[in-house]
Amino acid sequence: MVDFAKISLSETVDSAVSRLVSVEHFRAASIVSMPVMYPSGASVVLEISFQAGKVFISDRGGGYQEAEYLGSTRLYNKEAPKLALEAGIKFDGRDMFVAEVPIDSVAGAMSIVASCSANAAMVCAMSFSEQENRYAKDILFDKLSEVYGEAGFDRDVHLFGASNHQWRVDAVIKKKSEIVIFNSVTNNYISATGTAAKFHDLSRLERVPRRIAVVTNKKDVGDWIGVLASASDFVLEMNAANDQFFKAGMVA
Repeated sequence: MVDFAKISLSETVDSAVSRLVSVEHFRAASIVSMPVMYPSGASVVLEISFQAGKVFISDRGGGYQEAEYLGSTRLYNKEAPKLALEAGIKFDGRDMFVAEVPIDSVAGAMSIVASCSANAAMVCAMSFSEQENRYAKDILFDKLSEVYGEAGFDRDVHLFGASNHQWRVDAVIKKKSEIVIFNSVTNNYISATGTAAKFHDLSRLERVPRRIAVVTNKKDVGDWIGVLASASDFVLEMNAANDQFFKAGMVA
């Protein structure tokens, strides 16, 4: 059994930091895993080398590889130069980097390169997610049309949450004082977490709408299904029977 009385705060923090940041030193360079994440969940990894009294820092093409995985290298090559220019670093068509960094500016430069690399990859992931969502939304509209008829629901509705942020939801059924929301969710974690955030905010309204998340396949959503379920009244699969959609969307 762990004796928590013998564990100091400094030891706890040091242990946490060691898990957030790791480094391997080689003859020519050091490889640092940063506490900054790409959309895939992988950490941004930097290569740091020392040349003629100056430090060279590169993301080793990590952001580009994320975009390559999504088939979004064209978008990455459009966005990365803008972000690099704004941050005062370089982009060579694959790597984000900064050269000739003074020794006393290394920490800040590492943060900037890692942040730019992750942000450029995030732009690509968001675009990819939006494309997936448009396709999933069209399928959802077809399903709801079968169940409720073409005029039985409103499409692309904007609702204010308790935070006063305006959210867009795919479909809404309104009758008397009750509202039922349907939102399609793709297997992309951005879609799952975005829908969960949206539903949590809407659940804090005085008149709480019924919130229904619609996924292609629950197993394919992976561990994010729990995050989604905690914010939803129902999580339905797109190929669920029409009567399940009808029951989930029943309003007073």
